[in-house]
Amino acid sequence: MADRKDWLDLCNDKRVPFNDFISFFCDRCSQKECTRSQWGKSAFEKRAQNWEKQLFEEVPRMDPSDPRFAEMSAKKFLTIVGSEAPSGQSEWLDVQEVEKKQVEPAPAPPTPAPPTVSAMPEKVVETAKLPPLPTSSLQNTPNRGPQMIGGGLPKPAQPVLDPWAPKPPADPNDRVVQPGAKIKFGG
Repeated sequence: MADRKDWLDLCNDKRVPFNDFISFFCDRCSQKECTRSQWGKSAFEKRAQNWEKQLFEEVPRMDPSDPRFAEMSAKKFLTIVGSEAPSGQSEWLDVQEVEKKQVEPAPAPPTPAPPTVSAMPEKVVETAKLPPLPTSSLQNTPNRGPQMIGGGLPKPAQPVLDPWAPKPPADPNDRVVQPGAKIKFGG
């Protein structure tokens, strides 16, 4: 916005000390017409203003001399054929449907040829065959009856007792005296 200006004199009409006013108000203000406000300075706003450049025009690329580059470029990234230029509305793709569609693997990085040694006999080394990954089907988990995560069944609720009712004896051998009885202490 070209017509932004400093509104400090208008906002600070009580003449609060400059540094205090800045820390209490300007650092929290989002008024887009004021040059001291925080409008347009958050990480989200910067990302929202530059998304097209960062995602399409000047896409950041990893440096090939980075030690992680070989590992990352060896991953099997798949390009889905026919989805580069979507026609009409975009659609969400299901993973199972993508596996059924024709896929084109991304080009693998060139592998250097192994050094040849003429004095050593050649050995044939078989690579271990990995079992195929299990195919998962998307479905609900079976109902296994009453279950509680993090513990067993809930404790039953305690009955509500009358606070004025006599408490039961702790020991069954104790004698309970009825109200109004005469009690004699000692021998």
